[in-house]
Amino acid sequence: MKKYSKRLTCVLLACALLMGLLLTGCGGSGSNDGTKEDASASGKTYQTELVNVSTSVTTLAPFTNGFTSKMLTYSVYEPLMSMDYETNEMVPFIGKKLTNPSEGVYEVEIFDYVTDSNGNHITADDVLYSFEKARESGFFNNIMSTLTAVEKIDDYNIRLVFTNMRKDVYKQVLSNINIISKAAYEASSDGMATDKPCGTGAYVVESFVSAAEAVVVAREDYWQTDDSVRNWISTQNTKRIAFQALADKTANAMSLRSGEIDITYSIADEDQQTFVDFDSMTAKEGYSACFMPNGAHRHITFNCSTNSPCQDVNLRKAICHAIDIDGVIASCDRYIGARYNEYSACPSYTDVPASMLKEAGSYWEYDVDLAKEYLAKSSYNGETIRILVNPAGWMAAGTVIGAYLDAIGIKYELLSYDTALYADQHADESGTLYDIDLSEISNFFAFWNANTTLDINSYSSGVNHLFIKDDHLQELYDAAASADGTPEDIQALADYVDEQCYAYSLFYCTHVFYGSDRITKWARIERQPIPGACEYSR
Repeated sequence: MKKYSKRLTCVLLACALLMGLLLTGCGGSGSNDGTKEDASASGKTYQTELVNVSTSVTTLAPFTNGFTSKMLTYSVYEPLMSMDYETNEMVPFIGKKLTNPSEGVYEVEIFDYVTDSNGNHITADDVLYSFEKARESGFFNNIMSTLTAVEKIDDYNIRLVFTNMRKDVYKQVLSNINIISKAAYEASSDGMATDKPCGTGAYVVESFVSAAEAVVVAREDYWQTDDSVRNWISTQNTKRIAFQALADKTANAMSLRSGEIDITYSIADEDQQTFVDFDSMTAKEGYSACFMPNGAHRHITFNCSTNSPCQDVNLRKAICHAIDIDGVIASCDRYIGARYNEYSACPSYTDVPASMLKEAGSYWEYDVDLAKEYLAKSSYNGETIRILVNPAGWMAAGTVIGAYLDAIGIKYELLSYDTALYADQHADESGTLYDIDLSEISNFFAFWNANTTLDINSYSSGVNHLFIKDDHLQELYDAAASADGTPEDIQALADYVDEQCYAYSLFYCTHVFYGSDRITKWARIERQPIPGACEYSR
C-alpha cells in the first residue's frame, strides 16, 4: 500500500518473546496465539487479531479534541485531509484534491464514493453539516475563528473562505474537522457521544462503556479500496482494538509487564525506567517505545487586571525568578522535560526562529535574592495568590511552585477542581477567580497557536486570558500569527511578553508511548500512535 504520510519508526529492542501471551479484551474478544489471524469472510488477513490500548475514552463524539481519545477517533472518523508532520504537506483522505484559487480561498474535491459504516453516502452537504456541528461544539474556535464561509460548489466540491487567516490554519481545519453523515448524526440522540456512533473510518465501534472500555473492529466494507490513494491512517493491521481504562499509572505498568496491554501513555515515574533507557531514548529489551515531539505549551499566565495583585509587574517578576524550573520538571516529567530558552520557544513549532533556540540559562533564571528584590519593589501586601491548577497531572507542579513562592514570603492557595469545574473556572472571563493559571495549551505546529491566551479575538469579553486589553500586544500577536508573519515578528512578540512578564513558559517534553515487543513499527499522527496502522510481529 502506498503511504501518504511517513511513519515514525521507533526503536525496538526486543530479544525475548513473551510466550503464551494472553491479551484480555471485552465483548468476547479472543486471545492471540502468536499467529496471523485466519482470513475473514472478505479474504482480508491481519497481522494480529487484537491490540489492547490503555486509555480512558469518555466519549465517541466526532467533534472533540481530547488527547488520548484521538487514538480512537482517528480509527472511526476521518477529516478531509491529513497533514504530514514531517513535510508539512496535506495528503488526501475524504478529500481527493486541494486547490488555492485565490488568497484565503481553498477548494476541496471529495471522493465521490465515500460511505460510512452504515452505508450512508457522503456528499458536500454532509461536509457543510460537519463543519457547522464542529463550530457549534466550541472545541475548534481557535482554528475556525477566521473561517468565514464554507460553501457548496456542487455535490463533490466545497469552498473554504478565510479572512485574516492565521499562518497554516487552513491545514489545521482540513485535518481536524471530522466528516460525518448528516443522516447518521441526526439519528443519534446525543451527537454520537454514546448512541449510534458512525463514521467513515477504517474501524467501526463494536461496544462502548464510557470511561471503561471501547472496542472497535476493522470494517470489511471500508470505502477506500484504491491503495494508490488510500491514506496510511486507514491501514488495518489488526482486526480489533480494545481501549481499556485501567485503575492508575501503576496498574498500567503492571499490565504492560504482564502482556495484558500493548500500548499505554500513562506510566508512573518510578516505573518508566523499567521500559525505557532515557539516556539513549530507546526501549529496553522486551518492550517497544515511540518518542514523539510535543508542542504542548506548559506555562503560567498571570491575571494582570486590577482584580489581582499580579497586576504589578514587579510581583510577576518576583514570582518568575522564585521558581526553579528544574524542580518543577522533576515533579512532573523528570525524564523527558526540558526548559524553554525563551518565551514559548519550543523546537517542535515550525515557525520558531533558530535564534530563539539558543542555550538555556538566560530566561528567568532561578534567583531567590533577585526574586526578593522584585518583591520588595512591588505593591504586594500579604495577599493570597490563587493558583488555578489544571487537574490533568499538574497538582504536583502546583505544589512545588507554591513552595517556591512561600520561600520568598508570598502566600498562595492551590485551586484544584475536577475536570468539569476546572473547565468552567478556566473559561471564566471576569478576571476575579484566580491570579495565576498553571496549565498548558495543546499545540502541534505553530508559535501563534500556542499563544492564543494573548489574543483578544480568541475571547468574547474584549480582553485576553491575561484579562487585559493591550493594543501593542495585540498588534504584535496579529503580525506573528498572520499568514505572512516573519521570524522577526515572532521574536518581537516573545520579547514583549518577557518585558512585561505577562506569562512564563515552564517546560516542554517528549511524549513517550510504551508498548509490547510485538510492535515492530509505530505509526503516529500528532502526539498519538495509530494502533491500526502500527506493525506487529504476532
